[in-house]
Amino acid sequence: MGEHSMKKITWTIKNFSSLQHEQKWFGEESPRWGRVSMFPLNEIHAKESGYLVNGEFKIVAEIEVIAAIGKLDIAEETSTIIETMDVNGFQLFPSQMELVSRLLERHPEIASDIRTKNPNLRMGYMSLLLSLIETLRQSPHKLSKTDLAEADAALGSLTNAEFKLDWLEKKLDEMAEKKEKEEAGEARVREIEEDLKDLNQKCSDLEAQLEKQKLELSAAKAPISFDDLDRRTIMEKQSRKKITWTIKNFSSLQCQKLCSDPFVVARCKWRLCTYPKGKNVDYLFLFLEVADHDSLPCGWRRNVRYSLSIINQNSVKRSRQNDEQKWFDEKTPRRGRVSMFPLNEIHAKESGYLVNGELKIVAEIEVIEVLGKFDVTEETSTITETMDVNGFQLLPSQMELVSRLLERHPDIASEFSTKNPNLRTGYMSLLLSIIETLRHSPHELSNTDLAEADAALGSMANAGFKLDWLENKLDEMAEKKEKEEGGEIRVREIEEELKDLKQKCLDLEVQLEKEKLELSAAKAPISFDDVM
Repeated sequence: MGEHSMKKITWTIKNFSSLQHEQKWFGEESPRWGRVSMFPLNEIHAKESGYLVNGEFKIVAEIEVIAAIGKLDIAEETSTIIETMDVNGFQLFPSQMELVSRLLERHPEIASDIRTKNPNLRMGYMSLLLSLIETLRQSPHKLSKTDLAEADAALGSLTNAEFKLDWLEKKLDEMAEKKEKEEAGEARVREIEEDLKDLNQKCSDLEAQLEKQKLELSAAKAPISFDDLDRRTIMEKQSRKKITWTIKNFSSLQCQKLCSDPFVVARCKWRLCTYPKGKNVDYLFLFLEVADHDSLPCGWRRNVRYSLSIINQNSVKRSRQNDEQKWFDEKTPRRGRVSMFPLNEIHAKESGYLVNGELKIVAEIEVIEVLGKFDVTEETSTITETMDVNGFQLLPSQMELVSRLLERHPDIASEFSTKNPNLRTGYMSLLLSIIETLRHSPHELSNTDLAEADAALGSMANAGFKLDWLENKLDEMAEKKEKEEGGEIRVREIEEELKDLKQKCLDLEVQLEKEKLELSAAKAPISFDDVM
């Protein structure tokens, strides 16, 4: 009760100014003031009247509170009514003030030629200009060509209204150019990514082809089979043996590798080896090794069934054992496990593996088959003895192979008429030399070797030996030699092709990275720092 306020109110319906000015007291009896018939509705709704634009009707109220009696309604201004301020004849919202001020400061002539006086239209044009600037501040990636076309049309409208916007027109051209670069860049990036994908697939296919070719080459390099003639060990008592290796002061050993004394199983020398401190891991590395593998001739192989055990001296059940059957050869002269047993368990107190500083290892070895020469010969006499086999004087070392040969091919020398014992022995030695030659890998034989073997085989045939089976072996070796040479050429060709492809991939990846950087630059918003 008793609250009064004096307010000076100006009502403005925007369109070349239709104004009503009044000064009134507002109180309990008169809490509102205005005009019932301020403006004809038919004029407001009239086509092209300017009062309704895009369905919008704007009212501006200018209010000046001259006096207020009684309590204020609100401690501070929190009204939702949007206030505007005049800047150079443009009604602006507070949020537009800073930008327009900078704009007019940088371009004072921007609106110097505008003929429009209607404040509503002036405000609309300025809002359009600010919206256009805000549009061009976005990343080209966020704008479509339609957006740019509409921006160009808006710029035309502002230019027609006599705004001086040459600087903004340049920004629009810059944005259009960046948009074009962005689209071209994205297309180029997609093309390069597709090309790179295709190249990578070709590399994968070529690597698979190379691996296949290498496997075929490896097969071509493998010696031909003489399974029916290969020397095999006679399974004697010596073909199986159990060895116990006791390593003293194991915990204090400083050496990297420790080996047992050599021992013989089936006329082959072996030894056990270990890395007491592990090999790159904290596990005991234990393995069985052919003792003198470096001195053995090419082509030797041994098929062995073996077990390696680390003995728990307190409980046999806790002993660790590794059983395997493997071929030992010049490429793999040793077999075992890098991580057979954790060292911390071996060294653990009362673990049972170390007793009085001793570690016990038991190896059980059974030599199943030996291809090539034995390490230990049975002959120790310096006198060379020979024995007669089917009229051929043979050395003891030749006995087994020739016996197998005559057993498998009993008619081999049925038409061999030479009676001279020395010549007979010479021919048999030549035959064994041909067989020994053809046992080599094709990689180890030249075409000259094969030609000489063919000549020697011809000599044997002329002397009356029946060697069709050996001729087939020679043909097989010649075919493998041809495949080997062709395979090596093909492997080199694929490796070169793969090298070129991988280089192209690298070049394309560099190009792709460059295109992505350029695309990123094209997607960046244009700068307005130079004009605002």
